[in-house]
Amino acid sequence: HDWKVYMDPGPMPRLDTMSSAESQLHQWNMQIVARWSGHLDPADTTMWDISPASIGNLQIEDLPENFEDYDQHYDFDNGGFSSPGHDTNPATGLPYTPQIVKRGDYARILAEYWADGPDSETPPGHWYSIFNETSDHPLFERKWKGEGAVVDSLEFDIKSYMVLGGALHDAAVACWSIKGYYDFVRPVSSIRAMAELGQISDPNLPNYDSTGRGLPLVPGFIEMIEVGDPLAGEDDMFVNELKFMVWDGPNDADTCVSGLPPQYDIAVAGVKWKLALDWWPYQRPNFISPAFAGYVSGHSTFSRAAAEAMTLITGDSFFPGGLGEFECPQDQFLVFEEGPSQDITLQWATYQDAADQSGLSRIWGGIHPPIDDVPGRMIGYEIGHQTFRKADSLMNGGVPELVDALFSQPLITDADDGNNVTLTLTYDRPMSPDYLPEVLLSTELETTLSLSDGPNWTGQFTAVLTYTVSDADVRIEESQVAVSGSRSSGNIEQLAFANVTGLFVDTENPSIEDITLSSSLIDGSLIGPETFEVEVTFDEYMAEGTLPSLTFPVEDPSVALTLNSSSFWLDTNQYTFVFDVEDNLVVLEDVDILISQYADSVGNPGQATSYADQFDVSVVTNLSELVEQDIAIVPNPSSSDQALTIRTSNIAWSEINIFDLSGKVVFNLSETGQGNSELIIPPASLPKGYYVLVFTGNDSEVRLPMIRY
Repeated sequence: HDWKVYMDPGPMPRLDTMSSAESQLHQWNMQIVARWSGHLDPADTTMWDISPASIGNLQIEDLPENFEDYDQHYDFDNGGFSSPGHDTNPATGLPYTPQIVKRGDYARILAEYWADGPDSETPPGHWYSIFNETSDHPLFERKWKGEGAVVDSLEFDIKSYMVLGGALHDAAVACWSIKGYYDFVRPVSSIRAMAELGQISDPNLPNYDSTGRGLPLVPGFIEMIEVGDPLAGEDDMFVNELKFMVWDGPNDADTCVSGLPPQYDIAVAGVKWKLALDWWPYQRPNFISPAFAGYVSGHSTFSRAAAEAMTLITGDSFFPGGLGEFECPQDQFLVFEEGPSQDITLQWATYQDAADQSGLSRIWGGIHPPIDDVPGRMIGYEIGHQTFRKADSLMNGGVPELVDALFSQPLITDADDGNNVTLTLTYDRPMSPDYLPEVLLSTELETTLSLSDGPNWTGQFTAVLTYTVSDADVRIEESQVAVSGSRSSGNIEQLAFANVTGLFVDTENPSIEDITLSSSLIDGSLIGPETFEVEVTFDEYMAEGTLPSLTFPVEDPSVALTLNSSSFWLDTNQYTFVFDVEDNLVVLEDVDILISQYADSVGNPGQATSYADQFDVSVVTNLSELVEQDIAIVPNPSSSDQALTIRTSNIAWSEINIFDLSGKVVFNLSETGQGNSELIIPPASLPKGYYVLVFTGNDSEVRLPMIRY
């Protein structure tokens, strides 16, 4: 089935079948959930400033782009993530007042405030509550986008609800398309599964998981249960199992393998050593982890989409007065257990600060690891902006939009160097000739196209720009164009346009990556059914209708090699030259190869490339009825300081010649010889090299190779 995935962040790290970098990322992400579970205790003496002076002001570009960098963003041991806070309140010009509270209270409040379970609004509905409180604030002015005159209350609310509803709806569509496709595990399942596998720190200790998929031993956080431990169980059944220092509740025989007595009605569960197989998220026993995939976090996606939408609606990222607040009275706010232990006020300077806090709450709540959080925030950011642009255009009724940005040709190659191409902009309504569109090409595309004319309005709906092509030797698969600045005939500025065009640029010339020879020596063994092959690998897709050329620029072995018509394209970037080896006298050393006349799939030519000293040729056969045994060259091969002895038997000859490879006669004996004889050739007559000895008889010749080294 086709499963539509919107704003796909790519796959998340899974627990691999063997220890791997991906497994380690998965383990870190799930361990941090359990680690932060150890913060959920009012007895924790760690104190934090939770005011905007210390928390918030994290920009979208500050988020880590790769899973490998998450450990630089999240504080594994202490909780939270790095953010600079705000120096001053922009509404008052004064610094924010610090609010020092227990981390154990703060973490529990976040987990419950943003949980939005039964008897409360849904996670996206939570942002309607925030919007309502914001728009009802006495300092809030209902100015659309923060500009112009104050808008009627009903009009402002209708427009705002439309934007907010659209953003939250699109966030749900994108988020749940990703959840459905990747179907990623929740922490409660992954953490318990890794705990069941065992420890991965010491192979000499019990309960060791050799696959590396279990959990490391971390003193004070993850340890092994020993004999005498209160968690050892009946008959020491849990000895050597893993235990966590985490939030303790709830326990129940139906949900915990330890079978401990129920403890639903405790005032505060606290943080204690707990059997890792019984780890539980910070939830009520009747409100378990959501029974659907975790990746990506709905809270993170909803919250960031809503925060961006509210920023664009109001024209300001800050809450009215520079501060949003929610009161959490002592011992009255928490529902899962008693608390907080003091009056605490959640505070946010910006809507984005509140959205980031929503994502964090799911980690402390045990529902999502960081790998669910950051991609959700990034997706929500994009959705918030896209939704507002669309809604603002619809509500204004006259906002012009660019329908298309189309180049006059879909492909630019080397052949277009110096030619012109045009870009036609088409709008959805009549445009004012007084406002020309501002067109920006992507940086890569600017290397190929330089504006030579325009933009010019060629009609009420269209503008044309002319560009001159230059051969920048680049390949651009996704050429991008951004257009802004034009106005409709009603003087309404266009909706900014940024999109990928249909233009493909390939002025990159192909080159040869490698050549492979079937043999470095061509000899008599290749004569007949065997062939000599040269496989050429190019660096890109090639024009398979055009056959490359292989020649020999210096020493030409063509007399021994004939190109076979069965030469073929092995792949879109590999061509194999096939040669038949002829039965001829050829002795060559260090033959060069030249590859030329090749072009890529769009017709860009490649440069002729020479490869030196690629192979040797030694193809010498007897061309007469005489057999080699009748003639002997001793020794052969021979060193250049040795004399040669030529012996004949049962053969009559009229002339003996020795040729070098250029065809020059270096030794000649023109006298008749018959019967058994020996001929001595002194060393000085033949320096080192390849030679051919030719015996000429009455009606035949015998040719034999000679090598001097």
